[in-house]
Amino acid sequence: GHFDGEKKGEFRKADDEETDDLEEFHRSFLLKNDECEMEELKIKDKKNYKKFEEEDESEESNEFVYEEEKKEKKEKKQYKEDDEAVEVIQKTRVIEYSHRLCFSKTPVSECPKKTVEDETKSIKVHFACLERSSSEARRLLRESRREVLDIQDLPNSFVETLVVPKTCTVY
Repeated sequence: GHFDGEKKGEFRKADDEETDDLEEFHRSFLLKNDECEMEELKIKDKKNYKKFEEEDESEESNEFVYEEEKKEKKEKKQYKEDDEAVEVIQKTRVIEYSHRLCFSKTPVSECPKKTVEDETKSIKVHFACLERSSSEARRLLRESRREVLDIQDLPNSFVETLVVPKTCTVY
């Protein structure tokens, strides 16, 4: 019951007594009145019980493999936290005005969520604008949240100098 690999204390009933009987263990936590007839039937049905034999070597080795994988994932996560540098992501930058929506024609670097800009640089980016009320503008706005837009065929509306991240750091 404590995920410590020990059998002792695995099934401690509601009255703090130990038992080896899984059914008795579960029954100890049920209300003792009319409301629990359904649960009593489920316990007697035993469809939700899986019989475990004494652990043999293969189960033990599977548990060891699982623990090793868990340890490796933790180390990778720790490495990422120690390293803290995260790759920038490419997105279509959207500038919203009262009557129009403007989209960068080329992808722009951004930091992923839960990261902050570390180093930055300035770049010139071409934008294409559409009337905010148009269905195409609304469609592109939705798509820009999921993927980089391919809007090279739209005419340039203006060029903007943007400050974009070179690197990002986890905060």
